[in-house]
Amino acid sequence: SENYLGNPLLTANLSADIPANLSCSLWLLNLPEDVTVKELLRPIRGYGRVFATVINPPSKDAGHMGAAAKIIFFELRAAQAMFHDSKSNPSLFTIRNMVPLINMNRIRTAESNLPISHSRVLIIRGPKDLVNNDRLTAFFMEKGITWEMETMITHGNTVPGHTTQEWRFGSYRAQAIAAYLKL
Repeated sequence: SENYLGNPLLTANLSADIPANLSCSLWLLNLPEDVTVKELLRPIRGYGRVFATVINPPSKDAGHMGAAAKIIFFELRAAQAMFHDSKSNPSLFTIRNMVPLINMNRIRTAESNLPISHSRVLIIRGPKDLVNNDRLTAFFMEKGITWEMETMITHGNTVPGHTTQEWRFGSYRAQAIAAYLKL
């Protein structure tokens, strides 16, 4: 995909040598042209941890007039449940009146063996002058991190002068993990 900013030759980016029914990767077509990560993830809340999302713009060459997206789950059961539900009740995944066509992705991804504590969501706590949207955005950009955000939530804190922010990245892979390592 022309939208992918990583290295397509890395082993982690190649199709896993597994049967299709063991893949955690789904492919969605018929999405709004300008679909956001937040819109993409909203209807799948509750299925399981999302390892990665990639949204591709419309492409006549690739055969999709609307946007297309890849969603990879950490756990196989989550991908299987979403795939099953998309066949029995496709309207569950409606985004702006468009019902996506959901299939298994041709690029297969095996279930992750990472601990449950690994997530695309980072909880960041610290002094308000360091833990705020402007400062963290500048820090991540300075460190060369490219990301898509589902949302960022500022929570209250019981320690005076401190704050807590919840950064919900679009992906664990190359986004949340990169931010975590730089922090």
